[in-house]
Amino acid sequence: MLMKGLTYYVPESISEACSVLANYAGSARAFAGGTDLVPRMKDGVIQLSALVNLKNIGLSGIQDKGDSISIGALTTLSEIIDSPIIAKRLPLLKEAAAQVASVSIRNLATLGGNICNASPSADTVPALLVLGAKAKITGPSGDWDLPLEEFFTGPGQTVLAPGDLLTGVEVPNSPVSSTTVYIKQGVRRAMEIAIVGVAVAITLDSSGVCQACRIALGAVAPTPIRIRKAEEILLKQKITEELIHEASVMAVNEAKPITDIRSSAEYRSRMIGVQVRRALRKVVKEASN
Repeated sequence: MLMKGLTYYVPESISEACSVLANYAGSARAFAGGTDLVPRMKDGVIQLSALVNLKNIGLSGIQDKGDSISIGALTTLSEIIDSPIIAKRLPLLKEAAAQVASVSIRNLATLGGNICNASPSADTVPALLVLGAKAKITGPSGDWDLPLEEFFTGPGQTVLAPGDLLTGVEVPNSPVSSTTVYIKQGVRRAMEIAIVGVAVAITLDSSGVCQACRIALGAVAPTPIRIRKAEEILLKQKITEELIHEASVMAVNEAKPITDIRSSAEYRSRMIGVQVRRALRKVVKEASN
C-alpha cells in the first residue's frame, strides 16, 4: 500500500538504485521485505519521500566460494534457514535466523534488512559478528568491504551514506573444530524481541585449551557488540568454571544496557552474566565431546 505523497521506485540495477537513493539525500529508503520499515512508516516513526524496492536487482542467494560464504542482502531469513550450505558451514547463523519473529515474517524479512535496520536486538547480527562477517557495500564512490562490527554507529544508524547500499555479507570459513551457540532471552518463547542475545564461537585444541574465542552480545548496548576483554580471559587457557564466571563478569562490565518497555537495565545486566555463562558452558561441553 502506497502512502500519500510517497514516490515508489523499482530500479533494474544496483547502480540505478544507488542513484535514486543519492538523489533523495536521505529522504528515500531501500527495502525488500519491509517487515520493519512499513509498520514504522504507518506509525509515523519514519517519514520518507520515496521508497526504493530492490526486488529486481539480483541481490539474493547464497554462494559457497570455498574459503567463504557469500550471502546476498535480499536473501530471506527462511532461505538462510533452509539452505544446506548454511546448515553445514554456518549453523550458528541458521540458529539465530530461526529465532527471528515468525515463519510468515521470516519468509519476507531479508538478511540485509535485519542488518540495516540496525536494531541493537537484531538476532542475526551477534552471530555474524562472532563469525567474522564483512559487509559488502556499493555506493557512488564504488564498492568496498567493511567488518560488520564497524557497520553500526548507533541505534537505527549505520555508516551508509545517501546512495550507499548493502549488497551482501561475506563470512569466512570457521575452523572445522569450532563450536557455536546463540542464546536469546525474551519475555516469551516466540515472536519476541531479545532482552539479551548472546553468540559464542569457540575452538578448543585436543588438550582442551582455547585457541580461538569470540563473544558477541545483542540488546545490551547502542549497537550489537563484541566483548573482547571477556574473550581475552579465555584465550590460550583451559576453560574452567572460574574462568567462565570471570568472563561473564567482564561481559556485564562491558555492556551498556538501558531500561525500556521490555526490561530494566538492572535485569538485563543480571541476565547478561547468566546467559554468557550458559552459552560458554554449552560450547565448552560440546567442544570437549
